Amino acid sequence: MLRLLRVLFAFLSLAVICASLARAEDVSPIPQVADQWRFSVTPYAWLPSINSTLSYKDRYIDTAHVTPIILLAT
Repeated sequence: MLRLLRVLFAFLSLAVICASLARAEDVSPIPQVADQWRFSVTPYAWLPSINSTLSYKDRYIDTAHVTPIILLAT
């Protein structure tokens, strides 16, 4: 039984090695160029927010907070 498993393992290993060598011949290091145009779209959303504080000579003057909701509402 053990001998049968070793023979089977050796046979499968040899088959995998031969298959990978045959596959390696088909692979080219130069990519193929298609004659057709290709497009891809990547959706992306970015909503900025602005926060600032204005002070002069250690005296607090004003603060501004602008959120994406305020920007979209105007």
